[in-house]
Amino acid sequence: MRKQVSIVAALVGLSLSYALCAQQAPPVPMSPLKRTMLQKTDVPGTNYEAVTLIAEVVPNHSGVVLAA
Repeated sequence: MRKQVSIVAALVGLSLSYALCAQQAPPVPMSPLKRTMLQKTDVPGTNYEAVTLIAEVVPNHSGVVLAA
């Protein structure tokens, strides 16, 4: 009987510790690219729009910057 109680208590403890660990989100890495939108305008007579923006890349970044 004691063995069953200790097994159940261990399982409950493990499940609670897993639930606490699951709540912590991993840190979000900073993007090496900062986008600042300046203007967005519809192109007359089409389904297009023109976007003007500034893209700043952090200094000393060695890697590929993917457009999003």
